[in-house]
Amino acid sequence: MQASIAPKHSEDIVSGLLHEFRGNSWFVDQCWPENKHRVLLMLEDLVERKPDRTASVLDVGCANGYITYLFARAGYAVTATDSWHIPERDEMFARLGVQYFPSNLNDLHPFAAIKDRSFDGVICGEVFEHILNHPLGILIDFHRILKPGGVLILTTPNPSTLMNALRVVLDRHTLWGTDVFIEKPKLKDGVVIDQGDIHYREYTTREVTHALETAGFHVDKIRYMGMGIAGKQPLLKKFLKTLFAKTLMTKRPFASNHYFVAVKNA
Repeated sequence: MQASIAPKHSEDIVSGLLHEFRGNSWFVDQCWPENKHRVLLMLEDLVERKPDRTASVLDVGCANGYITYLFARAGYAVTATDSWHIPERDEMFARLGVQYFPSNLNDLHPFAAIKDRSFDGVICGEVFEHILNHPLGILIDFHRILKPGGVLILTTPNPSTLMNALRVVLDRHTLWGTDVFIEKPKLKDGVVIDQGDIHYREYTTREVTHALETAGFHVDKIRYMGMGIAGKQPLLKKFLKTLFAKTLMTKRPFASNHYFVAVKNA
C-alpha cells in the first residue's frame, strides 16, 4: 500500500501556508494558484517514496520558502538554500526548525561543504533553467549528497510545445528573461552571477533525461503539466485551462512544464 498524505492533513498544511503568506497578495493570488498542483504532487511523490517523515530533504533554490514550508509541515527535516537574503523567510525557517545556508548555484561546487550521502531527498523546482555555469555538475552534486535510494524531484519548463513553435513563427521571445540575458554581464568580479530572472536554457525531455542519467540517476517517472489558474488571467485562458488541464495539458506538445522523479540506486 502506497503512503499518502491524509486529505485533512494536506488541507491543514495548505491553510497554514496561505495564512503564513497572507500579506503577500502576489503569492496568494498568482504564485500559489499557478503552482499548487505541481508542488503538492512533489510532496505526494516524496511521501510515496520516503514515507518516514523524519527523512532529510534539501530544497534547492528555495526563494521565499513556500515549498520548504510545505515539506517541513509534513514532518520532513528540511534544509533550504538560495542566494537571496529574505529576513521574513529566515524568521519563518527559524520557527519551523529549517536549516538554511546561502549558495550561488552557478558556483562550480555550490554544495562542497555537504558530506556525501547526507539527504534522503532533493527538491529542485523550477531552478534547473536558471543555471548557467555547469548544469550537469549540479546534478552530479545532487547524486553525491543523496543517500542510496535517495530521490530527486526536478521540475523545469518544457520548451517542446506548439505554443513555443507559434512564438517563434510570430518572432516573440521563447525564453523568460531574454532581454535581461542580453543586457546583463554574466560575470562579476570573476564570479558567474546568480540571476533568478533569467532562463538561461530550457531543456527538452530527452536532454533532461540524458543529464540525469549521465549524473548517475535512474529516471523513475516523467510527467507533463500546465500551470494552474490565477485570479487575474483572462477569462478565455481560464476556460481553456479548466477544459484541458487533465487531458491535453498532460501531453508534451501542450504542457508548459515537465516533471521528473529520479532515484539514486543503492
